[in-house]
Amino acid sequence: MFLNADEIAREDNPADVEAVAIEAGRKALERRRALLESGTSLCVETTLAGNSIQRLMQQAKDTKYVVRLIFLFTPSPELNEMRVMQRVMEGGHNIPVDVIRRRHTRGLERLADCWALCDEGLVLDARTPDPLSILIKKDGKTTIVSQDSFAHLRRVLQAAGHRIPA
Repeated sequence: MFLNADEIAREDNPADVEAVAIEAGRKALERRRALLESGTSLCVETTLAGNSIQRLMQQAKDTKYVVRLIFLFTPSPELNEMRVMQRVMEGGHNIPVDVIRRRHTRGLERLADCWALCDEGLVLDARTPDPLSILIKKDGKTTIVSQDSFAHLRRVLQAAGHRIPA
């Protein structure tokens, strides 16, 4: 089950997704809680910016889920701003630039903690239309797939004072 607040908002009010964006976010949280309690597999789209994703990952681990993380690394918030503009043109909701920037920073800040929680993971370099693999985690072991992209990820994280996933 894929949970995405944008999709829920489009279902609830396709003519004005912005008007129902907050309620759609609440519904997504309620649905993921119910799915977790029922033992149903689920997929959640997140920026990692909020505290709730780490709690969800820990709850899932505690109830014997296999937790997988796929993280799209964008080195700057400007790329995310362009992605939001594209989403709006496709009918999704808008996000103010200051919120995009805050979420970008917090997502990078929390990446190492979420990486430590996941059983399996993939970090992708999203600077190109076809994202390249940077890191893969399997059987508790992290493998660097692209040295160049990893060096870039490391530089961005270190410059911001964030930890590097290991």
